[in-house]
Amino acid sequence: MSGRRHRSNCELVAQGTANIGSILFGGIPVTGTIARTATNIRSGAVGPISGVLHSLLLLLFMLVAAPLAGFLPLAALGAVLAVVAWNMAEREDFILLLRSSRGDRIVLLTTFLLTVFVDLTTGIAVGVVLGAFVFLHRMAESVEVQGHGQLIVDDEPDDYSDTLPMIRLRSRIATS
Repeated sequence: MSGRRHRSNCELVAQGTANIGSILFGGIPVTGTIARTATNIRSGAVGPISGVLHSLLLLLFMLVAAPLAGFLPLAALGAVLAVVAWNMAEREDFILLLRSSRGDRIVLLTTFLLTVFVDLTTGIAVGVVLGAFVFLHRMAESVEVQGHGQLIVDDEPDDYSDTLPMIRLRSRIATS
């Protein structure tokens, strides 16, 4: 989205630290930085200060306008979320995936539809499993086994005729 390499470790450590801090003060662990990050990048932000300012403004808004938030209709909040999701969507990448292989298309559409009509957890779980099956199928198609001849020329039973007298002798000694 930003054209730069994503530092996932940095983001995961920050989310983990924030969740630990939240629990210490009686909060619940959550995630949601992708929406803020996408909004900041689309608005022209280039540094981490935009995330800090966003958090501070959100805190200020909650302290000042939290009592008024109860008067907002949920349909209006749903519409705002729908517009934000539409603006965050990478439509070109979505269309590109729809035009790619049949397996990628199935994974994309199944994940998308389950996320919209069921819930996010189900969509992600089914998408990961389908993606794994598509990956396994591709790996199975790309592997080619070549033989250079027979491993066993003639399959014959083992010959124990040399050791048979010794086995009989041992059994006689053991029984006496």
